[in-house]
Amino acid sequence: MDYTKLVESKFCAFAKKHNMLDTRSILAAFSGGADSTVLLYILDKVCKKRGIELFALHINHMIRGKEATRDENFCKEFAKEHSIPFECVYIDVPSLSKALGIGLEECARNCRYDAFEKYCKAHNIEKIATAHNANDNLETVIFNLARGCSLSGICGIPPVRDNIVRPLLLCSKDEILGYAKENSIDYIYDSTNSDTEYSRNYIRHKIIPSLEALNGNVVHNVARFTQIALEDDICLESIAKNYLQESDITVLKKLDTPILHRVISMKFEQNTKCHMENVHINSVEKLIRNGRNNSSISLPQKMKAQIENNNFLIIKDSATNLPAPYFMELVDGINRIEPDDSVLYISVNGNDEHKDILSKQNFYKIFIYTAIDFDKIYGKLTLRSRKEGDKYRYGGMTRSLKKLMNGKKLSLSKRATLPVICDEKGIVWVPGFGVRDLVAPDAHTKNICHLYYMKGEHALP
Repeated sequence: MDYTKLVESKFCAFAKKHNMLDTRSILAAFSGGADSTVLLYILDKVCKKRGIELFALHINHMIRGKEATRDENFCKEFAKEHSIPFECVYIDVPSLSKALGIGLEECARNCRYDAFEKYCKAHNIEKIATAHNANDNLETVIFNLARGCSLSGICGIPPVRDNIVRPLLLCSKDEILGYAKENSIDYIYDSTNSDTEYSRNYIRHKIIPSLEALNGNVVHNVARFTQIALEDDICLESIAKNYLQESDITVLKKLDTPILHRVISMKFEQNTKCHMENVHINSVEKLIRNGRNNSSISLPQKMKAQIENNNFLIIKDSATNLPAPYFMELVDGINRIEPDDSVLYISVNGNDEHKDILSKQNFYKIFIYTAIDFDKIYGKLTLRSRKEGDKYRYGGMTRSLKKLMNGKKLSLSKRATLPVICDEKGIVWVPGFGVRDLVAPDAHTKNICHLYYMKGEHALP
């Protein structure tokens, strides 16, 4: 088989399809293994023809001692032989993974991509090329399936992600090794690739050979499948983007689940730059399908999903920023309620210095008046913030304060600060709602207690 023609044709066609080489400069991630050495070899040929600046960066993870030094020296000599600007970055991955409390594989990967980005910024390089191949793609699909994933997970490794391109993604490991042999390309072997304690190595050496025994073309079949799945995923994401700015619950509830899931995920990533796991996407979908106003759930990254006034939002979870529960004894005259930015003015029988207040009328939300029979109050009047399970009886019915607030579509912050006026028997009055049965003034009332709730700039100086 002519591996040279096969690999180079796949490389060029795939790079053209995804605009991988429409650039003035590119950095090759160069480990010295067969994949990255063949990648650099082909890139060198293509870049020289197109006038693209090519650079190579090697990461010494400081894991394998003398073997790591051998790899570094090999990469340095190969780059020198082909007149490719080369640099090596040293990162103590074992120490860093221990300090961060993450696995060696994950830490090494994070460090590599961080080093690539830093090098590109320092040298004004536009793109990064990595040597992922079809076998790597199959390993990723198997790993994601075993862990549980969505359609995007079984799409495998993306051909392009931000400024990272993978032109060898449709080439199998055997094809790359065949190319190296035909072109007399030397490369080194990483001994850790044989250690099946690593998840990917276990998949590579134990699972994939078993799949190949069932179907010898499994690597290419899965590569073809992931490209089809990727196109489907891109199509669904394109539809979902049309609803990214949509917040109306009535609209979102009508979306099919695949679209709604993507809208939820996109909204989360828009706010956090982080991926949202399926368990959280499903929880948010349930919240939306229920469509209950003033309902919310907590999400990772200190975010929350909430429905308020029939609008769905993913916002910073301000629960920790809500005012702490408060309590105060009330006195005749001015009672300032700082958490609510308001004043409760109390006047028994209207005999006081602020007679101008007594002439004021109810003004929706910012000036509310009520009166109670002072002689029917049990003990002292107090004021506090709302509590879970609050209820009281007025208008001949026992009413849940939560349901009353739902009915008026009060925000969560307003619910936390709205004052609740009580006596020793329970709730007497909540501004905006009725007074407790049996305390309303009647023909037999001798002492009327006037209560004036004033909000914000309308409160007393």
